Amino acid sequence: MAASSGIEFFEIDMEEAGELFEQRGSGLDAALEERAGADEEGELMWAAVERLPSVKRHNFAVVRRDSRTYSRHGSAPPPFELVDVRRLDRAARERVLHKAFATNDQDNYNLLAGIKGRFDSVGLDVPKVEVTFQNLTVSAEVHTGRRALPTLTNYVRDAIEGVFTSLRLLRPQKQTLTILDNVSGVIKPGRMTLLLGPPGSGKTTLHLALAGKLDSNLKRSGDVKYNGCRLDKFIVQRTSAYISQTDNHIGELTVRETLDFAARCQGASNNWAEHLKDLEKLEKEKNIRPTPEIDAFMKVASVKGENNNLATEYTLKVLGLDVCADTLVGSDMFRGVSGGQKKRVTTGEMIVGPRKTLFMDEISTGLDSSTTYQIVKCMLNFVHQMEATVLMSLLQPAPETFDLFDDLILLAEGHIIYHGPREKVLEFFETLGFSMPSRKGVADFLQEIFRESEYGSSVRSDLSVPNDDKGFLPSALARTNFAISKQDLLKACLSREVLLIIGFAPSADRFFCFMLLLFSIHQMALGLFRLMAALARDFIVANTFGSFALLAIFLLGGFIVPKDAIKPWWIWAYWISPLQYGQRAIAVNEFTDSRWIEKSSYGTDTVGNNVLLSQGLPTQRYWYWMGVGILLAYSILFNILFILAMAYLKPLGKAQAVVSSDSQEGEDEGFHGTHPQTATRENNEPEASKRTADRNTSNKGMILPFQPLSMTFHNVNYFVDMPKPMKVQGVPETRLQLLSNVSGVFRPRVLTALVGSSGAGKTTLMDVLAGRKTGGYIEGDIRISGYVKDQRTFARISGYVEQNDIHSPQVTVEESLWFSSSLRLSNEISQENRRAFVEEVMKLVELDTLRHALVGIPGSSGLSTEQRKRLTIAVELVANPSIIFMDEPTSGLDARAAAIVMRTVRNTVDTGRTVVCTIHQPSIDIFEAFDELLLMKRGGLVIYGGSLGRNSQDMINYFQVVLILKWGLEQEIRMSLFLWEVEALIHELSTPAAGTEPLRFVSVFPQDKLTQFKSFGMLAPKACIFLGVNNASSIQPVISIERTVYYRERATRMYASLPYAAAQGIVEIPYIMVQTIIFGLITFFMINYERTLGKFILYCLFMFLTFMYFTFYGMMAVGLTPTQQLAAVISSSCYSLWNLLSGFLIPKANLPVWWLWFYYICPVAWTLRGVITSQLGDVETRIAGPGFDGTVKQYLEESLGYGPGMLSITAVVLIAFSLVFFTAYAVSIKVLNYQRR
Repeated sequence: MAASSGIEFFEIDMEEAGELFEQRGSGLDAALEERAGADEEGELMWAAVERLPSVKRHNFAVVRRDSRTYSRHGSAPPPFELVDVRRLDRAARERVLHKAFATNDQDNYNLLAGIKGRFDSVGLDVPKVEVTFQNLTVSAEVHTGRRALPTLTNYVRDAIEGVFTSLRLLRPQKQTLTILDNVSGVIKPGRMTLLLGPPGSGKTTLHLALAGKLDSNLKRSGDVKYNGCRLDKFIVQRTSAYISQTDNHIGELTVRETLDFAARCQGASNNWAEHLKDLEKLEKEKNIRPTPEIDAFMKVASVKGENNNLATEYTLKVLGLDVCADTLVGSDMFRGVSGGQKKRVTTGEMIVGPRKTLFMDEISTGLDSSTTYQIVKCMLNFVHQMEATVLMSLLQPAPETFDLFDDLILLAEGHIIYHGPREKVLEFFETLGFSMPSRKGVADFLQEIFRESEYGSSVRSDLSVPNDDKGFLPSALARTNFAISKQDLLKACLSREVLLIIGFAPSADRFFCFMLLLFSIHQMALGLFRLMAALARDFIVANTFGSFALLAIFLLGGFIVPKDAIKPWWIWAYWISPLQYGQRAIAVNEFTDSRWIEKSSYGTDTVGNNVLLSQGLPTQRYWYWMGVGILLAYSILFNILFILAMAYLKPLGKAQAVVSSDSQEGEDEGFHGTHPQTATRENNEPEASKRTADRNTSNKGMILPFQPLSMTFHNVNYFVDMPKPMKVQGVPETRLQLLSNVSGVFRPRVLTALVGSSGAGKTTLMDVLAGRKTGGYIEGDIRISGYVKDQRTFARISGYVEQNDIHSPQVTVEESLWFSSSLRLSNEISQENRRAFVEEVMKLVELDTLRHALVGIPGSSGLSTEQRKRLTIAVELVANPSIIFMDEPTSGLDARAAAIVMRTVRNTVDTGRTVVCTIHQPSIDIFEAFDELLLMKRGGLVIYGGSLGRNSQDMINYFQVVLILKWGLEQEIRMSLFLWEVEALIHELSTPAAGTEPLRFVSVFPQDKLTQFKSFGMLAPKACIFLGVNNASSIQPVISIERTVYYRERATRMYASLPYAAAQGIVEIPYIMVQTIIFGLITFFMINYERTLGKFILYCLFMFLTFMYFTFYGMMAVGLTPTQQLAAVISSSCYSLWNLLSGFLIPKANLPVWWLWFYYICPVAWTLRGVITSQLGDVETRIAGPGFDGTVKQYLEESLGYGPGMLSITAVVLIAFSLVFFTAYAVSIKVLNYQRR
């Protein structure tokens, strides 16, 4: 038989089928064609598979043929075909998955029910895990308030206190924060549990504690058991999976590549292979044949080593990621999948593996309600059918999503206040005197209650039963560290030009020995810097200490300072420096060659031996092989230490919320005291009166003068160039349309919600209207209060709250807001009013108690997710804009935090501003806080635009009419029911009011450039104190991080690029001075230069200029390249060329003529000229050697061309290099924009 459509037919031959195929041979095709019934053909194929040896049986599957694709000589095709599952391409595997799903949507119920039915038919239990936790308490020793900030003062104070505390001379100054307080519960297999609680209640800590990923610095007491086994009795990391709130991915990989790699490393195919082995054995014994679709799915999923594993395709379909499977994940610098899709990729990385115990921490952030519902429903099917154990925390789950869960845990301030069946929760709280208001979501109602109660008799009875592992399958708990072999892991992780100008000995054996030595040095260096990265556990720290390590091994490697010149107290460092063995081996390999065997005129030894002995190097050939061996030994040692560091050292950052002094002081009153319960009374108020109360709320601090403005947009279209994968698939169009004839109106005092499923174009529309798109083609009419939008003016009167919370990590909350206000508010506003306004904004978003908290890095340190979201909103509010765009402002927030944010937004609208928000999964309170709705669907189409009305009645009435007219009118006519009203508003507001003029500003920026520069001078030193003293290479990651923030702030016209660049450059100078003094004091006297003040000052001057141009070069490299990694690669090449062609390794006179030009533009060459001339240019000591007899001064002039009169010129040239590099950086950040939206 032949292959067709990617499916490899089973070929019956003697090797594959044994005696059965010997008997039938080539006559099988004829026999099959003579069969009258399809069942007989299927029986024959099953018989062929069953007769195969067990080791080969699982390689072949009987599948139903797609009758639309196949035909045979014009007659009806047979309904079955036999396929080799090892030879299927991706399209064939996708067809197997589609048939197993038995549905066109992403519901996995049929597939999982079929797999469960196969297990049940042979009486085989699926492995399952029951997680219990009893009397679990987690606490931390923390500083609060200003004492928690990582300032230089606090670092010194912590170090001193640590010493005295360890000597028991001082009591610890930290306060104890209890995160989880004596909680107990059971997470049962086959039941899906929802964890609810506000931020700071301990949800993430509970997840981490149950998943065995709790930070070792936290104090933990109590028991956590899986099937009665303590966590130290098995490998908990392979038994369970924790899905984090933060999305950390390699942006350059596609979604499919990301999940493929995760599937291979977790051994997804191994799990299916083990199940198949047990099932086939029992089915053969009981003469049971499985459903063809289920059997084919399990066999294809068990194929090992596939780059496109079926588990990947299954996960893509379940999570709704199949539409973007071949799209790059993206990062802050270049756009990839949407925020909601990226969150699903994070979830997919964990569920693509074989683990069935899942702790899912707020996986719905950034997802719309329908997508969240579908994912939770698929997880519910997985839990019920495969007896999985899932604990999931969600923020603001919709009522229909909430109803999918079996059990509920309600957590408040570290206490469990309810743990039991989900459907009994309302009854339980009603017995305590609480009742749910009408039109209120159950989940939102529960998260607003903070009151202690008993746990429930069912949980206590479950925990009182002696818990052991009897009754559970041993395979449920992992006992090995890795799911696949180390060889397979290596295969999953592994998926040069040479220029000879030095002039070494031109013999083959010396050349290959030289290449072997370079390879050994390279492996040693890789191991060393891998170890540095693993020990530092921070990018900037690793760069800093890596540079120190490089400096140490160069200084003590016997090349810059010969062995005989190293002081006795430093000689031990020489012997442990790996580079000296490489330098020794290179020298021995070269100078023992035959061309160096001539007798020297200065003795009886050879020229080569004299050179070696003058540098304190041995002359025996065996030192070459000893050097190679020692370098390889160092490489092995460094890699072993790297593995140990990766295995046992925890990340430096801690994912934790910031604890303010106020919140710590009020902890007892907030939970254990008699705190009055006001939530129920407030929520029982009629909606109309509450809306009125909100609108009449005083808006202190939000009354700075501004001009109310409206925005109209008519027939807006947005196109991008057709992606290459779609062109490959044969799509003829050259452009892909993302927005299609979108029209609407945004008005002052009207809060508009922009709603739609993921990928509908909400963020794209906001980016287009706000002028944030950096590519693509925009069509249509956009006006501001009747005048055509001018982006330069518009940026001054608008604010944009991005979906991604991008901030400078080394500043505090108050500094972030003050920085934004100082650059974006007009000069006409006094400092007193400015500060009062910032203070009021902090209170409005409830950040006033966190004013001194460091922002930190997401998922690692600083503010929590919801605190960071509130800061993002506050940064835009302090600009006092007339029009504000908010991209999912409540994403990642619970009901309480979202209500705080929306109350702030509502107050902002009531001052007369125009506010537009995209929104996902709104609760009923949040949804009805909006006045108007713009509803979009996939393809960038608007399906509703208009007012919501009281209790959303206007929108409900519209869709009821649409349902009635659905079968009688075309879609365009149904849509026109609301468009005519929108068109009328657009026509009305597109005409400027009488007596008005377009907005004009004297400057593009609110502040003059001097003020901009002063603002940077105020902010940068405080951030740099945290960073410490960095050398030249350390500036690149710093600039890379800050550049992302710069792109966001530049889009709002906060400042110009020149003051930004100037501030970044000048702020480095004090630290370069400190670095120069430290470096100069150490190296000047170590090298033993002439100890005069003048020469020391000249030495420090040239070192300062050198460090300065290296620093500015690092800034330039980042500015000219899209990523910090690419900048590092290019810089590495430049450093190598500078080192090679600077006149040090190869003297200027020996350089090839075609490389001489590079010598003059090499800054290191001018550094060498300045340092050597300033220290040795006036030395009259006589020296004698081969071809020269004279003074040191004469040697420098005649051999190197270094004259004493060139010192001032050299200094000017080095300053010029710094200016060129800095200018290139300043121009690059002004002209180049590598952020893609």
